Amino acid sequence: MNQIKNYFLVVLVAAFSFAGCSKDSNSGTTSTSGQGELTGTGGVTFSVNGTNALFSRQTISGVSTINIIGIVGTGKQFSIAANNITATGTYSLAPNAIPNSLISVTYVAGSATTDNYFSTASGATAGSITITTLSATSIEGTYTAKVTNTSAAALSVTGTFKGTF
Repeated sequence: MNQIKNYFLVVLVAAFSFAGCSKDSNSGTTSTSGQGELTGTGGVTFSVNGTNALFSRQTISGVSTINIIGIVGTGKQFSIAANNITATGTYSLAPNAIPNSLISVTYVAGSATTDNYFSTASGATAGSITITTLSATSIEGTYTAKVTNTSAAALSVTGTFKGTF
């Protein structure tokens, strides 16, 4: 669980660090960012857009990452991260479902460890993300996810996303 938390922290820091960057000829890093809409219903319900729904796409050392981050309340954040997804389709959130790829959902509801939920379930119970539109400048789709905290409490969330990079 700590390894997953650390991964998400790195992804989130990278997303904000590289927001608005362009290609750097020395590091091979490219990044674009924009805004859109993100919704969720179920264990957590929200609808955010504009500056509260941030979308970024970056490539660092050959690894492409799409980040969708929604600020869903004071100190609360819902995010989707997808590594090495380059085409439309339906992708499982189960760990190692796609070789060399990782798709995850995180819900941070506060500062206590029990306030942080991650998509760590296995098999079909983990959920999926369906990308219906994916271009160099935009993404659109739906998701369903089961997220679990450190006390094994679970939330199920279903929603939509649509944004530009």
